[in-house]
Amino acid sequence: MNSNQFYHQLQSFSNFNELTEKKHFKSIPKDWTIVITDIIGSTQAIEEGRYKDVNLIGAAAIVVVQNSMKNQDFPSSFGGDGATMLIPPKYSQVALQALHQLQQLSQSKFQLQLRVGILKVEDVVHGNTRIEVGKYHLGHGRCVAMFRGGGLSLAEKTLKASDHGKELPAKTEQPANLTGLSCHWKGIPSQHGTILSLLIIAKDPDDMALYQEVLQQLNHVFDGQFQAANPVHIADMESKSLLEALQHEARYIDHLLSLFFLRRFFKISIAFFMLKCHIPPFTNQDGHYMQAIKLQSDYKKFDEGLKMVIDCSPQQSKEICANLKAWYREGRLFYGIHESDNSLMTCYVQNLHDGQHIHFIDGDNGGYAMASKQLKEQMKTSDQQCNV
Repeated sequence: MNSNQFYHQLQSFSNFNELTEKKHFKSIPKDWTIVITDIIGSTQAIEEGRYKDVNLIGAAAIVVVQNSMKNQDFPSSFGGDGATMLIPPKYSQVALQALHQLQQLSQSKFQLQLRVGILKVEDVVHGNTRIEVGKYHLGHGRCVAMFRGGGLSLAEKTLKASDHGKELPAKTEQPANLTGLSCHWKGIPSQHGTILSLLIIAKDPDDMALYQEVLQQLNHVFDGQFQAANPVHIADMESKSLLEALQHEARYIDHLLSLFFLRRFFKISIAFFMLKCHIPPFTNQDGHYMQAIKLQSDYKKFDEGLKMVIDCSPQQSKEICANLKAWYREGRLFYGIHESDNSLMTCYVQNLHDGQHIHFIDGDNGGYAMASKQLKEQMKTSDQQCNV
């Protein structure tokens, strides 16, 4: 198999509960590059009310890399204040150049410092540590990557303890290519009462039985209809005003009279009026785009642990939290939870056809980043106890 074509040729699966089955995962080639991005000081920025900016830059990392690679797909996972990506060797330099351009934009336009950590897969994979990738099919040909094996967790620890970002290319005057990135929707309100942002990591990375128990428990809480937990409710989605959308767009454009911004202005204006006036493809009988948004949203995923943004009732939230607390006290897992009233959606729209757009979901007011804060405290406490 051609290393650069590894992910493209990987067979997908469509039953989310099968993420615990080894047959759906393959080891990533050792000549690939691990890239992990996050925003330094994201917790403080979120506490200052800048969670939407943090979310935007977190998703933008995936967007600029995908744009640099044209139509070549690659495994990635959105984490709220950053992203995890695995890059084939053919595209490593253009991807890193794109991320450096995003770093410059993030600092100059948003005053947020984007950290970009880089490691070779071969430097991480050894002993029992692996990086295995699965391909979960959302629908219409759109897939999201799943990761297991413990390698990415080790890579993150290694990168945060050192400085591998210096490998990025030199400063460039070329702007970051954010084509397709949009954040034109207001927060989507919960229909059931609470939006839960969940992070769940087994203490033993290979304890797939635990994840199966968690999935079964979640299915039980939702009376066998876990799809009802999807926080994307089309009927409740409300777009920002055209002025708000354009003001937002202007934030990451250096020159408002540039050809790029004028093209974006035209596209946004057309899309806005088509949406408001119920003109296809947004509202045709086949449900293209608007109806596909719910299906092509990454509200549940597996990135060496379960990551979910779900809509539930207060009673369901209470039951979920009680079960996670019990498993934590048994020493089987670590978890982080953040509650909010709305979910946030950041979109990457290559075009309006089925399968050509994906929607990154997070909880409002910090979502994954704030849940991660609780998760890390649990892990830190566990490490301290082990060292006693």
